[in-house]
Amino acid sequence: HVREAGRWLERALLAAEDVPADTGMLLLRADALDKASRFAWFQRDWSLARTRAEESLSLYRRLNNGEGIASVLAHMASLRFLNDSDVAGARALLDEALRVSEAAGTLRPQLAIYEWLCVAATTVGDWAEGERHGQEWLRLARQLGDRTAEAAALMWNGMPLVNQNEPRRARVFFEEGIALSEDSGETFWGSGNWYGLGLCALLEGNTAESRICGIRSQDMLGDSGYEYVHHYLVQMLAYTAAAEGDLRRSARLLGAVDHLRRTTQILAAPLLGTVFDPFANLAKTQLGDETFAREYAKGEGFTLAQAIAYAQEAPEPPSPSRS
Repeated sequence: HVREAGRWLERALLAAEDVPADTGMLLLRADALDKASRFAWFQRDWSLARTRAEESLSLYRRLNNGEGIASVLAHMASLRFLNDSDVAGARALLDEALRVSEAAGTLRPQLAIYEWLCVAATTVGDWAEGERHGQEWLRLARQLGDRTAEAAALMWNGMPLVNQNEPRRARVFFEEGIALSEDSGETFWGSGNWYGLGLCALLEGNTAESRICGIRSQDMLGDSGYEYVHHYLVQMLAYTAAAEGDLRRSARLLGAVDHLRRTTQILAAPLLGTVFDPFANLAKTQLGDETFAREYAKGEGFTLAQAIAYAQEAPEPPSPSRS
């Protein structure tokens, strides 16, 4: 149905060009351009997504529609962040979007604004700012009754905490996000919260739980169209394998993760801080440079499907370390 949806959007845009340019039709066209940009974002056609967003923003500015301006600016910030790796540029757009939204007295765009402010802060390791924006995002999601946004905000509220080695506090958010997603049937953020719970278990030394959570997260994510997210889950299971003593598997999975990050068409933002470095370095330290490089290279040859399947295999006996 994805291609069909794209065709309908393009038809709507073409139809809007042939009608009188009154305020109502301009508003409809601005909305259609915004939706077309988000559709292109999902398809990872970044050039088209940016073009459509700029056209939509121009129309919303012409109409002085504060809610539309703020919403598109937040969306453009996500493009700046994900495609261009431009955190400073994304934050500037989000700051403008927040000013416009507050001046217009509209709350709905602020969900996306605080979402990307939280994500941007977290991915550059500004845990305090990530917490602050995450808390505001969660408050708004609950105020507006948006359960999908609430599940997302719960996951992102947990990430700064887990990166500060506070798994007990982080668990509260991830477990609530899982329960919410199970109740609503939402799967993407349910997957994210299972991922977060797996990180907590890893820090707590419970590798069995970490593995279960990682596999559950991968299964929920499935064939969602967000394939680029899988490398985060493969990374966590690589760390889990290292903690289990399955060093060769860990090295191969780390090779697969880096390969997936190099070949993806989206920013491979680092979600994990230095608290996870011991897991990242364990295989190389224990196996030695030569053996690690050989196993790592094997993982670089994995496809996404092969990496996922290999990550979910039962753990092997502990690998012998170099003497």
